[in-house]
Amino acid sequence: MATYQGPVGDAFSLSYDVPGRSVRLRWIGANGQEILDIFREGATNLTVSSGAGETQFIVTFQTGEFTGDLMIRIAPDFQIRDRLLFQ
Repeated sequence: MATYQGPVGDAFSLSYDVPGRSVRLRWIGANGQEILDIFREGATNLTVSSGAGETQFIVTFQTGEFTGDLMIRIAPDFQIRDRLLFQ
């Protein structure tokens, strides 16, 4: 599991289960309230990149009818891009 503490007290965690091919992203606000909880199965690849002031995780998914990626950028700011498309 990877955990990141944001500059305003928010916490972000990314956990994964390799044999189960699943990924979970949680965003907890500074007040402890859950803001976002994404759980997805069918993960085929997890890439972590950091450089030039930017840190991001990209998870690639592929299931029977769908393919796509989930990009989570945690620095310099928090951004999520989720694409899931028919094959």
